[in-house]
Amino acid sequence: MLYGPTAFSPDKDHLNDNFYVTGVGVDAENFSLKLYDRWGEIIWETTEWNTEDMRSAVWDGRVKGHEKTAQIGVYKWKVVWHDVNNNEHIKVGIVTLIR
Repeated sequence: MLYGPTAFSPDKDHLNDNFYVTGVGVDAENFSLKLYDRWGEIIWETTEWNTEDMRSAVWDGRVKGHEKTAQIGVYKWKVVWHDVNNNEHIKVGIVTLIR
């Protein structure tokens, strides 16, 4: 089971500055998280899953890791992962970037 927050604010105030998914039973070797803009372009992605604190690599609101910051708005995300029994799961959601 995975959970992703519905909003975050990457304004460097140390409160909800990053987006990430969290959950249990994820095979760290088979994990993929992608974020899409409203045109369907991938603006950020990771295959990293941190099993120590159950968080993947975090999205800090920058587009493709560059200095350009994503605009305020709604972004779609998609996670594909395998559980510890090697069953594939897919979950999608939306996250609102606010400032």
